[in-house]
Amino acid sequence: MLFSSMIFLWLFLPIVFVINPKYRNVLLLISSIMFYAWRGASYTFIMISSITINYLFAILIDNSKNKKSSNKSKFFLNIMCNIKYLYFILF
Repeated sequence: MLFSSMIFLWLFLPIVFVINPKYRNVLLLISSIMFYAWRGASYTFIMISSITINYLFAILIDNSKNKKSSNKSKFFLNIMCNIKYLYFILF
């Protein structure tokens, strides 16, 4: 699905805009994955894995706010995990 396609402009975008604010984060996540998977589900697993890993690292970093050196190492490890997925996408 392209941003300029009629399906996106007249169906997908209006549905996403009228999302109930109570469930907005979950529904935006689901709609983003649907948008990404529309053209093909081959890389959808990589995207879901990347989202999960980034979310878990964010929780780890948030739980250890006082330990700055520990947070830097977790952040660096998170970047290394994302670079690994970049390799799969490029090659």
